[in-house]
Amino acid sequence: MPKDKERKRLDQWKFVNTTPDHYKSMSWCIQNDIRVYPKKTKEGFKLICVRNGQAFQSGISYNDIEIHQKIWDFYAYLHKKYNKCIKR
Repeated sequence: MPKDKERKRLDQWKFVNTTPDHYKSMSWCIQNDIRVYPKKTKEGFKLICVRNGQAFQSGISYNDIEIHQKIWDFYAYLHKKYNKCIKR
């Protein structure tokens, strides 16, 4: 990989602010078969959430820098929303 592309890729991670709660939320979601990942579209990236075998897509597009933080934040949101309903 050319150094310019590699440097750009590493610089994107400087904008991701995670806390221990983000990691706890992500771990809880994975244990409960909830997955979140980005999907490339013409407008940018959209979040895809797969829960109980059903995929849901966000209506908002994000750029390549924003998407990383949004994934972490969405895991935290899902954990907060479903934590009391799902016991595993």
